[in-house]
Amino acid sequence: MDEREQKLFFSFWGTSDGRKGWYDPPVVEKWFGAGETRTIETMDIPAGTTKCQSAHPGANASFTYHVRLADGTQTDRVFTSRYRSLPKVCLVGVEALPDDPAKPETVGDEEAIPASDL
Repeated sequence: MDEREQKLFFSFWGTSDGRKGWYDPPVVEKWFGAGETRTIETMDIPAGTTKCQSAHPGANASFTYHVRLADGTQTDRVFTSRYRSLPKVCLVGVEALPDDPAKPETVGDEEAIPASDL
């Protein structure tokens, strides 16, 4: 994938059985943004250290593969792919993780009553 040119490339391999095959250039029907950067606090890396994975845009793409058999019969097949986007994800080293107070369970819009209170 060439992000700058916004192009996808495909390579095909095989052996000859008398047929001829070719494909149309890939078409990107839609690009998807990578979304907001995600920051995750962790104690797995030294405190004050930040490690980031770069963002990757997503896309819906397709190409048509044409095959002409030795007898002249031709088939055309469209292949489609969806490439999932991934946001930039940064791990931030901390000395301790913040306490996350337990939230009461809810059912619909109402708070659930613990079984011990019944």
